[in-house]
Formats: sequence, structure tokens, C-alpha cells
Amino acid sequence: MMAIETALPLLIGLCVGVLLLQFIVQLGMRIDAGLVFGYCLFFDSVGYMYEKFMGGSPLFLLVGVPFLLAMIAILMEPGESGLLRSKGFLFWCLFLFFCFITLTWTYNVSVGMERLQLLIIRGFFPGACVYLIYRKYRVFTWKYVLLFGTAYSIIHQIYGTYRNDLPGRLTLGNPIVEAQLALYTVAIALWGKKIPLWLRLCGIAAGLTAALSTQSRGPLVSFVAASLIGLAYLLYKKAKSGQLRISESKLLIIFGVILVLGFAAWQWGGVLLELIGGSRFVILVNQQQLDSDANFTGRGYLMGLAIQYFIEHPIFGIGIGGHGMTGNLMYPHNLVLELLSEVGMFGFGLWLVPFIFSVDAARRSLPLFVLVLQAFISSQFSGDLGFNSAYLLVAVTALAWIPIRLDKGDFYIAKNHIHYHRLSLRRSRNAGNGISAWFAPQRLARAGRLHDEAEGARERASGGRYRGGLSPNEIGHPGSASHIETQSASTFIPPGYRT
Repeated sequence: MMAIETALPLLIGLCVGVLLLQFIVQLGMRIDAGLVFGYCLFFDSVGYMYEKFMGGSPLFLLVGVPFLLAMIAILMEPGESGLLRSKGFLFWCLFLFFCFITLTWTYNVSVGMERLQLLIIRGFFPGACVYLIYRKYRVFTWKYVLLFGTAYSIIHQIYGTYRNDLPGRLTLGNPIVEAQLALYTVAIALWGKKIPLWLRLCGIAAGLTAALSTQSRGPLVSFVAASLIGLAYLLYKKAKSGQLRISESKLLIIFGVILVLGFAAWQWGGVLLELIGGSRFVILVNQQQLDSDANFTGRGYLMGLAIQYFIEHPIFGIGIGGHGMTGNLMYPHNLVLELLSEVGMFGFGLWLVPFIFSVDAARRSLPLFVLVLQAFISSQFSGDLGFNSAYLLVAVTALAWIPIRLDKGDFYIAKNHIHYHRLSLRRSRNAGNGISAWFAPQRLARAGRLHDEAEGARERASGGRYRGGLSPNEIGHPGSASHIETQSASTFIPPGYRT
């Protein structure tokens, strides 16, 4: 029999799902994709609280909740989402399929399967659900994402502990992942749109406090690098569009701030070095400390080992999980080198193509652009293929910002298949979805009236002998009424309109 500890959460979740579905159906609510994205990106806070008070693995919540909301969106908003038309999404599927194939020649199948499961459950699948929800409702609110991030940072500060094996580092379990998530919060607070000022300040304060308390260096470097790239890209866009106009007063202010910061660094640089001298951040400003750092030298050895594996197996690699043959922690802590060594040049090419698609799509939303860069840069310092799943979540989500164009066949159907009988068209709740979004209802109504008038004129001219249809000499003549196909009452009606 199912234990009460397992049955009770499932029963509660089922009741909440039914209640949520009832609200959405009865009130016509729209699901905000930002809520689902924030829930998935900062799921570690939900997972930690579930493990602490309920026990057991919380991953079913990471799969079940986004899946339920995505199914509600599909059922309530019928029409094509464009997911299977997205080349980036199909290439991601192809890459994951090849990764499963490499398990047939890997040295450690169990390690490889575990990493692929983490990559799909924590990255690919939630990203696909967010994609579907956003394509259906076109609603994405960054303040909800920031709320999840701020809540995660606060939970880290409340429940985090200092472990003997990690001296001076406040952690819930993995300080590197926690620093990454905390700095995602700061990035969202800086770059997110339509966020209240008080929430931005709370997010920045909570995120920085949580990140610095972990004393993780790689996530901090990736945050600074991604933010600078995002700022440079924003200035480039504004300069290219002619919107970058800086007055003399603003230039003076910027110059003054630079002078003040330079003077402060010169005057109190020694004090700052003393403050961080006893922490792990000292390697960022001291070359000697960096060269003698155990993590730095150890990961350098692992990266060299990955390069050696790539040289020995350059085409298809040693298989996902191949680094686990000498220990579960012997991966190179560099995503690019891990891919090259485990899936070879062929698999790396399959990964690189959809990643470029995703980065290009993320440029349409600056916060997503910064997040995907920050997650990718951080993956070059720490983590393995499975734990570095945040970049895949953001990358798949970003594909929803690419407009999906209709095929020529869809345009032909929309143009030529018009109801024969007189129509009284009005917009419904689903107006604007599918093909109907590409032409106005006024044009359809006018085309229907012209067609009916032409049919009536033919009938009068024939003395009542003509009852509709096409005359033999007009069939297929473009631009004439014969080009409009006459059909019965069951003919095609564009989605979003009803008689």
C-alpha cells in the first residue's frame, strides 16, 4: 500500500490542480509564463522546503506542476503553438537523442543516465512547458520571477548552515548552485522590466547577501561578465537606432562617478584587500593566491584530462558519463570541454546549433539574454552536464520569442477558402489565434459580400437557371469570383471567428 506520507501530498496536489483548473475555466484566467519560469528556475527553494517538512524527492513537483499548467493552456487555447516548427527546439531534441545513443559506449552508464535525467527534468522539460504557456497566452511578468528569486535568497539566509567541510560558507547543500541562483535574482532585479522599485531593491539586497555568504567565485565572475555584455549590447542597440543621446551634464556625471570610484579604489584598496584577505574571494585580486588555490589547480588537471579524452576520441567522444569511470566528481568542471570529450565534435555541433538559435532568440528579451549568458559562463567554471541545467531552461524558454511564420499552404487556405453563404462575423474570445491573426475580419466580411453579390448577379442574368458554383470558363481564373471556392455549410471557418 502507498504510504500516507506519499499519498497525502499527492491528494493535496490533485485537489489544488482541480481547483486551479476550475478557476481558469470559470473566470477565463490567463496563465502567466513568468510564474512558471520563476517556479522552475528557483525550484530549489520549493524542493528544500518539501524535503525538510515532507521528506522524499520533490522532483515530481518540478515535472507535475509545469506539465499541468501547460496542458491547461493547450486545452483552453486550441491552436498551433509553433513548438514543433521551432528549429531550435528540434535541434535540442536531436542533441538529447544523440546523448542517449552515446550511453551504448560510455564507461559508466549509470552516471551518464543520471546526468541526462537531471538535464531533462530540471532544464529541457520545464523550458518546453514555459514555451507552450507563453506561446498560448503571450504573458510574461518579470516581477513574479523576481519574487521567486527573492524568496529563494531569503530561505537560503534563514535555513543555511556552516558545514565543517565548507568552512565559512553558508549553504543549503551546494554553495555553487546557490550562488548561481542568488545572482540570477540580482540579474533579474537589474534587467527585468516593469518591476516595482521596492521589489528590485529587495531582490538585489537579498541576492547579493546570499551569494556573498556562499563565497563562490565562479558565479560572481559570470554575473559581472554577463551584466557587462548585456550593458554593451543595450548601448549598441540604442546607438544603432539613434536613441543613445547623452547630454553634456550626463557625461559630466559619469566622468565624476568614475573619478570618485578611482579615488576610492586608490585610497581604500588596502582596506578592501584586508577585508577579503581571509575569504575565498582573495584569489580574484591576488595572482599568487590563485596559483596556489587547490580548486583552481585541481580543475586545471581535470580539464587537461578532458582534452586528452577528446584527442583520443575526437568524433563521437567517450559517451555521456565517461568521466565517471575514475570517480563521480572527476568531470572537468567546464561544460564545453565536457561536451567535446563525451560526445565529440559531432555531438558538440549538435549542441552548438540550437544554443546559437537560443542566444539569438534571447536577444529579443534583454533579461533572458543576460540570464542565458550568465548561466553559460558559470558552467565554464563549475558543475557538470546535469547540474548545469539552468542554461538549458533559459535557452528553451527563449525560443518562444522567435515569431513562427505560417507556411505558404496556410496562406493559400486562408485566402481562398471562404464560406459560400453570407456570414455574420464577430470576434470571439479566441480571436487572434492561429491563421485568423494574419488577416482582419473586415476583409473577410467584405470578400463574403462581394462573392454573394456576384452569385446573385449570375442568378438574375441566367433567369434563375444559375444556382451557384463556377461557370466552366471561369474555373481557376485568379482574381475572379471563381477563385473563391464555393462550399457547403461545413466549409472551413478561420479559427477565432464564429457565425
